[in-house]
Amino acid sequence: MGLQKRATEQSDSDDSPRVPVKRNKRLPPPTAAAGRPRRSTAAATKEDYTPDSAHEPSMARAPDRRRKGKDKRGKQGASTGSTVSVEIERRRVESGPEEDDDDGDERQYWLMKAEPEARIVNGVKVSYSIDELMCAEEPEAWDGVRNYSARNNMKAMSEGDLVFFYHSNCKVPGIVGVMEIVREATTDESAFNETHPYHDPKSSRDKPRWVVVHVRFVRKFAAPMSLKTLRSFGLPGGVLADMQVLRMSRLSVSRVMGREWRFIMGFIEAEEERMRDEDDDEGKDTKRQQQENGHGEGADPKQQKHEAEEEEGHARTHDGPDELSPAADAQSHSHVA
Repeated sequence: MGLQKRATEQSDSDDSPRVPVKRNKRLPPPTAAAGRPRRSTAAATKEDYTPDSAHEPSMARAPDRRRKGKDKRGKQGASTGSTVSVEIERRRVESGPEEDDDDGDERQYWLMKAEPEARIVNGVKVSYSIDELMCAEEPEAWDGVRNYSARNNMKAMSEGDLVFFYHSNCKVPGIVGVMEIVREATTDESAFNETHPYHDPKSSRDKPRWVVVHVRFVRKFAAPMSLKTLRSFGLPGGVLADMQVLRMSRLSVSRVMGREWRFIMGFIEAEEERMRDEDDDEGKDTKRQQQENGHGEGADPKQQKHEAEEEEGHARTHDGPDELSPAADAQSHSHVA
């Protein structure tokens, strides 16, 4: 059909004689030299889904199709990628050399999400924060998990594992503290409770679907690590690029690799130390200002006595009692408060 169409177009464009067309003749199949090998249009088979690891990687590199001239984005657009790469490399250097996870430490690390701000689930108000865990007198059961991947992570937990407490679905989501696994996975009884917001009618005592782990409070961070900061280190090539919570953002219980845990803890501790230094500087400035004004522990006692005598002599010059007006009295109470 294609030959007939081209022949017709040729006859309409000039006066050349019409080329005879053999309609019943099929075109030969393309050879290997003519292009890519033929591929069947039938449904894909299991061979199409062979893992990449089953094939040997090709050593041939694809040709560089980028133009060597000026980029359409201009000089500023062309430098954007290099700027990001430089920033990632800077953070990688600052974080120090990466350590292998197999360093003899049998402890595992995890991240578990909770919602500190109340919301309604099946007619019940639910919320949980690290402050509630901190006030708990006994280990808390981490219940209500209804995701199979998260459940499998909970089943893999061992006593003594450390967990990041993560505040989710709030104004500033992020890692806010640390807790410890004190009891390994057991059956989640809340799934059988019809009044529980996460009741699962398909889960039975004979064949329970869900589990809980018991956790205890370890510490609350003075400088939490926000989700925005986590993502800044999770760019391609970054130290947290493979972190599970960033790749599977809807997973409420995720695994944390040893090198990721050490990097995050180092970052938070450095930030807390910086905050303490700032507080110390502010305290020194306040003390210095009090000394300059003649108040505080560092003030001169003779100067304070002299000022007190002057105030007493000024008070004796008044004819009547020194009474404050209502407005002045209100202002004084406000200042004391």
